[in-house]
Amino acid sequence: MEESRAVWARDGRQWPVVTVMVGMLLVWCGLLAYHVRADNGFVLGDWVLDYRQGFTRRGAMGAMLWPLARWSHVPVTVWAAAVATLAYAVMLTALAAVLARRCKPVWYLLWLASPAALAFPYFSLAEVARKEVLHFALLAAVVWCLHRRIWHPFLAVLAIASAGLLVLSHEMLVFYAPYFCLATFVSWQTPRVWRLTAAAMLLTSLGAAAALWLWARPLDGTGFCASLLAAGHSASLCQGIVLWPIQDIEGALHNTWLTVIHYDYVRVYPASLVCAALPVILWWRRYPGEHVGRVAWGSLACVLWSLPLFALAQDWGRFIQVHVVSLALVLALALRRLPLADEPPSMATLSQPRFPWQRSGWGALLLVLCLAWPLFWHLPTCCEADVGAGWAGKAGGWISRRLAG
Repeated sequence: MEESRAVWARDGRQWPVVTVMVGMLLVWCGLLAYHVRADNGFVLGDWVLDYRQGFTRRGAMGAMLWPLARWSHVPVTVWAAAVATLAYAVMLTALAAVLARRCKPVWYLLWLASPAALAFPYFSLAEVARKEVLHFALLAAVVWCLHRRIWHPFLAVLAIASAGLLVLSHEMLVFYAPYFCLATFVSWQTPRVWRLTAAAMLLTSLGAAAALWLWARPLDGTGFCASLLAAGHSASLCQGIVLWPIQDIEGALHNTWLTVIHYDYVRVYPASLVCAALPVILWWRRYPGEHVGRVAWGSLACVLWSLPLFALAQDWGRFIQVHVVSLALVLALALRRLPLADEPPSMATLSQPRFPWQRSGWGALLLVLCLAWPLFWHLPTCCEADVGAGWAGKAGGWISRRLAG
């Protein structure tokens, strides 16, 4: 405990990081409360699907939430919001715990707070509390265990079962399962038992996806919507996935192709990725080449694994954001360790600042950059052709509409 306090006392960036994370959690709770009151199906519809109509995709989470709702007489949407908030809090807490004992370069903090990472949901009301937050929570927990070198058979079984449950909750998450393996290969010192556990998590995810492919039946949206109305929910909860007309792969491919052409995805998303990658350039100057190469090749493998997803759905902004946040969580393990309380500075792996903006006196500049960067761009969520519509662009558009009457 004393060592942790000493590290926090010597690291002036920890408290601002925690403050920003607490602020993000509060904003998350406020936006989610708004969606619960509105019964927004685009946000909460995924969470309330269950197996009352048989084995359907995305029904695992709802199969657990509906019994809780009936037992507690609390709307299922409230339980869904509680689970999403808990998962978000677990991700932020685990990440803060890892960063407490690591140096936090400017490029990493700027990247973490960018519109392509943790700030992404705050550019569109419908992007808060999507089911990928479950993936973030599990990956952050794995990263924390690797950071603390904690392994137990019970934790391994829990992690493997959770990986399969995630895919049964949302089939999209199978395309991000390789990040569990990447986390164990960031450092050569990772125990072999953790690498075997991560491999088992990947295989379990593939098994769950295969089960959905072979036996899942199409969702009867009309019938499920009727059950939601009978339970006292408004018709707005039926929006989104519940009444989504496309239920087969052929229709998904056709719809995605038309969207990509109509909204010029080929131009929009490369420009957004260039903006998102600007802070990562510092990574190539600060870390050894072989370390960067291992992370780079592993990240490339994870991206290639997910390519079919980009052909099956049009939410490219969400898909890219999951990659960015997952990679940010994994890279937390690659950041240099801070010295312990009784460790001489020469024995620590923390290097001296190489750039002037990494010195403590430039903390104000870091804060300004973190606040100003999202003003001028954002990662498009879906069906948006304007890359420059950051917060400044949104404010300008609102003012223009008001002046136009």
